[in-house]
Amino acid sequence: MEKWFKGWHHLYLGIILLIVGFFLMGFGWYRIGFSIMIAGIVCIVDDTMQHFKQRKDSEYHSPLHIAYGFIYARLKFIRWLNKKVDWLFGKK
Repeated sequence: MEKWFKGWHHLYLGIILLIVGFFLMGFGWYRIGFSIMIAGIVCIVDDTMQHFKQRKDSEYHSPLHIAYGFIYARLKFIRWLNKKVDWLFGKK
């Protein structure tokens, strides 16, 4: 498997949010579903732009990545969850 696939990326979160939002809209929860889909699109665009910019500046981190780092440093549950999700997506 390619190195870029190892570990959790917020691209995956964006895809999950799009799918959840799509299904919620299918069940008539239009406002919530649409809002979740927009959040998913934001995550996808943010992760894509981060990796695009990191091709020239390896130290670049997107605004969502920085916000996540802030939360990650303060909440033990998020650190635990991140470790489990990284394992799920192939990071050792």
